[in-house]
Amino acid sequence: MTKRTGIISKNIGAAILYARKRNNLSLQELATRSGVSASNINRIENGKRRPTLTTVELISEGLGIELDNLINTAKSVEYSKQLSAEDEALFIRTNGED
Repeated sequence: MTKRTGIISKNIGAAILYARKRNNLSLQELATRSGVSASNINRIENGKRRPTLTTVELISEGLGIELDNLINTAKSVEYSKQLSAEDEALFIRTNGED
């Protein structure tokens, strides 16, 4: 697994959760639309399960978004985490806290 693939795999659940909330869908509604069980979606969103590409495609279709948009959202989640860590480190350096 490449670093990029790992980042996407690690953050795809957060991307799915973000897209689901943005579309005002419940777990059950997304499950019905995608054909993926609500319990599986819940595990994916919480990072307890890494989905197959087929599962991500089904969920993407259920969300009504293109697969590449969902993957780009997963990349953005990682970028946001990196920025948050950098901001925290800068804050600590600036304020002299250990």
